[in-house]
Amino acid sequence: MNAVSQAVAAAWAAQAAVCGVTVTYSQGTNAVSLTAVPGRPAYVTDDSTIARLQAVEQDWIIQRADLVASGIALTPAEGDTIAAAGDDGQKRTYTLMDPPYRPGDAFGVLLRIHSKLTQVETE
Repeated sequence: MNAVSQAVAAAWAAQAAVCGVTVTYSQGTNAVSLTAVPGRPAYVTDDSTIARLQAVEQDWIIQRADLVASGIALTPAEGDTIAAAGDDGQKRTYTLMDPPYRPGDAFGVLLRIHSKLTQVETE
């Protein structure tokens, strides 16, 4: 890892310590618990002119090196899920969209994962 990648990783560690949440990333039978930082606030699209259409999208920023389950490095794919507990005690499940991710930095240290809220359940 070069000096710039080390600096990105150090900045990530500080951001994760302040803003990070513990999530479970699942791909098929593989699952891993990791720290993710919400990349942007979830937003609601509401077109009430015809019918109420509501969609909540959420980006997550993770460290690529953390995306390892049972010794297997995972590459985010459409249909994978991220589960996170909300402040209201509800478990939210987000499903990765197409495209599922993009680089989170120029050095390959971080990934920005694109997801959509697909399930909310009371814990």
